[in-house]
Amino acid sequence: MVPRTPDADLERMRGALTIPSPTHTPSYMKSNAADWDEVRSAFASSIMVDTALSSLAQNLDGPDWPVKGKEETPGKYIDLSFDEVVE
Repeated sequence: MVPRTPDADLERMRGALTIPSPTHTPSYMKSNAADWDEVRSAFASSIMVDTALSSLAQNLDGPDWPVKGKEETPGKYIDLSFDEVVE
């Protein structure tokens, strides 16, 4: 089993995390339901579950997280299905 560290979690999630934007529709997304389930599972047991998504996006060299707020953490989304997240 691979040891769990914040850096290892970030690497596993890189590429699977799709940041929503008004111009995205499911047909343009690189991720799918299986990717989302993998990310949800990783975050559920991660020490980063309560880390601001804006900080995680910066660490992944991705676009800024489009929604601002202290409550914008992986924990807010991990119980949602892929379809609920992309609505």
